[in-house]
Amino acid sequence: MSIGTSALSMCLEAEDLGISSALLSPEIKKAAGILKLKEGESVPVIVSFGYEKKGAVQKKRERKPLGDLISYEYFNGHAKS
Repeated sequence: MSIGTSALSMCLEAEDLGISSALLSPEIKKAAGILKLKEGESVPVIVSFGYEKKGAVQKKRERKPLGDLISYEYFNGHAKS
């Protein structure tokens, strides 16, 4: 089992319990400094949990249209034959 699978399982269980979660990929050097890691230690992922603050305003996300991200005509840069 990979660390990603474990982290995802924790997030799914938290959601089932009504707890918000987020998976974060830390900047290695910053995380090591903040967490006071020893030489050779690392943090590949940070999983955070918490409850949403009532009345909090979240910035609206601008997302690309799905059609701009996917294509059914090409694979490995070559048109389907």
